[in-house]
Amino acid sequence: MIPWNYHNMNLNDICEKCHHKCNAKYFQQNFKNWTSGNNNIDKFIQGTQLSTHIFGHYHYGVSKAAVEWIPYDRLYNIKSVESRFGKMYKANWIDGNIIYWDNEKNNWKRINQNLLVILKTFDDPNNIESDFRTQITTLHANYGITQDPETKTYMAVMDNRCRICKAIIFQQYFNSWTSGNNDIDKFIQDSQLSDHSYISKTLEWIPYDRFCDIKYIAKGGFGKVYRAKWIDGYIVKWDIYNRIWERNGQLKFVALKSLNNSKDINSKFINEAMLHYKIVDSDKIIKFYGITQEPETKNYVMVLDYAQYGSLRNYLDENYKELSWNYKFSYLKYLASGLEHIHKNELIHRDLHPGNLLVSNYAKIADMGLCKPVNSENTKNGIYGVLPYIAPEILQNKDYTKAADIYSFGIIIYELMSGLPHIMM
Repeated sequence: MIPWNYHNMNLNDICEKCHHKCNAKYFQQNFKNWTSGNNNIDKFIQGTQLSTHIFGHYHYGVSKAAVEWIPYDRLYNIKSVESRFGKMYKANWIDGNIIYWDNEKNNWKRINQNLLVILKTFDDPNNIESDFRTQITTLHANYGITQDPETKTYMAVMDNRCRICKAIIFQQYFNSWTSGNNDIDKFIQDSQLSDHSYISKTLEWIPYDRFCDIKYIAKGGFGKVYRAKWIDGYIVKWDIYNRIWERNGQLKFVALKSLNNSKDINSKFINEAMLHYKIVDSDKIIKFYGITQEPETKNYVMVLDYAQYGSLRNYLDENYKELSWNYKFSYLKYLASGLEHIHKNELIHRDLHPGNLLVSNYAKIADMGLCKPVNSENTKNGIYGVLPYIAPEILQNKDYTKAADIYSFGIIIYELMSGLPHIMM
């Protein structure tokens, strides 16, 4: 077969609108080879296909507006699913969706063979355009239309994945909760409005009664830490059928970090929460799920991932003799990667020491209470941190820099290698 080019084109193949042999012409040449059996549906499908004026050899980009007639026998494993949007089914589509015209094979190139799709029945086959603009069809990529040969019911064939981002869903529920503090509400809402991902990393307001088996485990300079079970678990994605958040980790242990006197919310609490959220997309940083409030003290509480082995210092005290060199290097690699992530976000931790490094399967960085942006004025005044891990230049009243964090990390390396607290070296 001779590949298509401008020199062997028939003038009848040229599109009158774009003056090229475009996708619309390839679709048009195939009109005679299919029919839905309904003139309105045929016209609707053909209209979407004639709007795809993209051309070129192996050109990616068939318009998402174009749909096709999909014979019912190209679908299998068809199962009914519950939905508030009417009758819907899940199925596998043997052929998969079109991505471009293959000039060498003189046919459409397809991907996603055996693709999981949704089949949504039309309310009115004579008013297809209106049905395609209903709530459910606007939430999904539309591939085409098919018909059940037994019931004669026409159905839209759609991508199984909802294409609406979670930010819109979160926004619809802003009026259903409040922390009781405008600054915290705005912080949580801003995190939710920025969440356009498939897997959620957003924060949420978590009512305190959604925790059980709460147990005090430690006290720090800024407050107390508790362990609790989170009844609901964290958000994964939006369930479009039941219109609820799909969650994982039900009854998982979490850490509740309560800051002293945070009932009178101050910049310290908001600062730690905001900077922790900024770097929460790394698995080398302790996960931050949301904020809650103790009903008795009214203190606000950060809900964090729970590290089952506690701080690195405690872990070394109890397990150093059994800790292999492979594990030591693995922990250091994770911590170095976490510190690199903090620095790439133009932040300085300023309080790196084994008490702020937590161990579960891996070692992770925690406690952003003293964390500051690189150019913050607060990096220029005062001495912060645990003395043995503070860089010498800081003790000479120099500015905090990324290098000061690296000095602290160097002490941690030596401590992890020797097993001894720095003060005993």
